[in-house]
Amino acid sequence: MVHPATKPDEMRIGGDPTFEVIFEEIKRLGYVEGTNLVVDRYSADGRFNRSPEIAHEVVATQPDVICAMSNPLVLALKSETRTIPIVAWTSDPIAAGIVSNLARPGGNVTGVSIDAGLEVVSKRVQLFAEAVGKLSNARLLAQAQLQSPYFKMTMEAAEKLNIILRLEPLHPPINEAEYRRAFEAMQRDHVDGIYIAADSENYTRATRCTAFSFACSVKGSIVCVSRSSARRNRGPDIHPRHARGCTRW
Repeated sequence: MVHPATKPDEMRIGGDPTFEVIFEEIKRLGYVEGTNLVVDRYSADGRFNRSPEIAHEVVATQPDVICAMSNPLVLALKSETRTIPIVAWTSDPIAAGIVSNLARPGGNVTGVSIDAGLEVVSKRVQLFAEAVGKLSNARLLAQAQLQSPYFKMTMEAAEKLNIILRLEPLHPPINEAEYRRAFEAMQRDHVDGIYIAADSENYTRATRCTAFSFACSVKGSIVCVSRSSARRNRGPDIHPRHARGCTRW
């Protein structure tokens, strides 16, 4: 199990909700850790530049299968091995260059996408505006180096709706302290709405983002794209997709 941010001891039943779903499904399929399954857990600790290092370390152990989340980690793993099966949870795998065809991906990578495609971005921004009302000082919470088509389309959609949306960058290592810094900065800037980008780190910490927003008394609405206790949840329920990925084994 490889994740860009979640700590290894949270990748279990009773830990991070995403991994709880995954391990419950693995158990339902007849695999019980400690009985007929051995699981090694790895985390990049929110440092994206560690993806190649983590990938090399994982492949060196020659596991039967690798389960990984986030495009950078999957790409790094793919460059390290062409034979070990990789079960991937990614955004758009074609746009990321992970596979060239969804129906017949070929190679050693399979899995599920948690992305509904570029066309959903405008709708999310529209829902964001409807949920909060007039937005004159909103923020997009995303990785500092994020320059994906989603970032560009989000900003363009906001401009069309006359929403003043600026980037609130998250800098590596993306951990709880970095989220706290970002929310405190938004509190000082008196933001009136926060749009949380569909980064894997934000998926993992959606509930914590909600807690930070309340603690910092940030006005407005948080729009998440995963199941959480966020104030406004305007995205797909990705937990069934996480469970479905387990059947790719």
